[in-house]
Amino acid sequence: MHTFFIPANASLNSLFNYNIKAVMVFDDTASTGHGIVNTVIDSDTVRAVFSGAGTLKLEKKVANITNANGNDISNSAKPGEVIEYTVIFTNTGSGDIKEVMILDTVPQHTSLSSAINCSSGTIPSGLSCSFIPVAPLNAIGYQGGVKWILTGTLRPGESGNVVYRVNID
Repeated sequence: MHTFFIPANASLNSLFNYNIKAVMVFDDTASTGHGIVNTVIDSDTVRAVFSGAGTLKLEKKVANITNANGNDISNSAKPGEVIEYTVIFTNTGSGDIKEVMILDTVPQHTSLSSAINCSSGTIPSGLSCSFIPVAPLNAIGYQGGVKWILTGTLRPGESGNVVYRVNID
C-alpha cells in the first residue's frame, strides 16, 4: 500500500506519475556465489479526486432567433440575422462549487445585438451573477471577450445558464 500526499492547491483530476523500484538480492545460504539479483519497476499514475468535490460541466448551444430553427450545438444563419448563445453550467459532482467564472468570446463576423446582462439567463437561487465585458464596452456592436462571475454556492445537481445574442455581420 502506498500513501500519497496531494498538495492542497492541486486541481481536481490532476495527475501524478510515479515509479517504484525494488531491487531484490537473494540470499546465498549455501554459499554458492550465485549472485542472483532481480530488479522490478512499477510505474503508475494517481489522479487527485476529492470526496465531496464539485465538478463543473459547461455546454454551449446556439439558436437562430430570426428563423426560430431550434437550439442545438450547431446552427446556421445569414448576414443580418440574430443568433442566441446559451452557456449551460451544471454541478455534476457531489460537493458544492463556491464560484463559477464563465469566459466566452463574441465570434468573428458577429457583434452583440443587445447588451449582455445576467437576467437573460437562469441563475440558481444560491448564486449571484455579475457580467463583466473583457473590454469596457457592453453595447450593441461590441466584439470581444465576455465574462460572467457567479458567486455563492452551486449545489450538486444544480444548473443554470447565461445567454447573449449576436448579429451576423
